[in-house]
Amino acid sequence: MSDLARNTGLYDLPPETFESTLTYLDLESIKALRLVDRKLAEKCIGPRFLRCIQQPVLDVSPQSLRSLHALARNPTLSKKIHSLTFLATTMELSELDKNIKSGKYVAQKLNELGNVVSRTKVRFTPEELEKAKSDLRWLNEKQEARD
Repeated sequence: MSDLARNTGLYDLPPETFESTLTYLDLESIKALRLVDRKLAEKCIGPRFLRCIQQPVLDVSPQSLRSLHALARNPTLSKKIHSLTFLATTMELSELDKNIKSGKYVAQKLNELGNVVSRTKVRFTPEELEKAKSDLRWLNEKQEARD
């Protein structure tokens, strides 16, 4: 038992009171409290903590894969993780650049199986054009950072 837990009586609190106390902490503080010792780590994994980690965003680096492995092995957290979704950003910017220059883009209609049934050239609304320009700037920044 850690000195913190012994001195504060954290282990003696009923689960409801402990969980209520956690609502006054931000996520980083809860994560730090979990690092005190194994018993506190288990007590901190309540509904509030689990709600905070429903959709983590991770890059596919060795460190993030180790983190995913650790989550999958945790007996409490693993029950809450049902699937992983990988999002990929394509960095082919020429098509978006051409669309912005022409002021048009291709809208595709898909059937229920996800197959393309029609393609139509559509003119950007002013708002869509600004959004596309903003997206292109963001993608260029990401591309430069990767380079």
